[in-house]
Amino acid sequence: MSGPLDRFARPCFEGSSTHDEREERKSDFENSEDERRTRIVSIEDIRDAEELQAVDQFRQALISDDLLPGRHDDYYMMLRFLKARKLIL
Repeated sequence: MSGPLDRFARPCFEGSSTHDEREERKSDFENSEDERRTRIVSIEDIRDAEELQAVDQFRQALISDDLLPGRHDDYYMMLRFLKARKLIL
């Protein structure tokens, strides 16, 4: 019993996907997002002797003048500060 309304009962387009297929793709995407978040990357800490000396001198100068708050007592933060000024104290 095929009538004119049967063809509209279930749309069938090429390339269309069902709701379940869309949900499956979404969960695959969410899984890959979770995998990206849980990756652990190990970075070796290599410090240049000249930079280390400059940061240490800068740190000691700040400490002697009581200008170094604890939250800024970080090697990399001070190194970025010095590099922005081309290691000039």
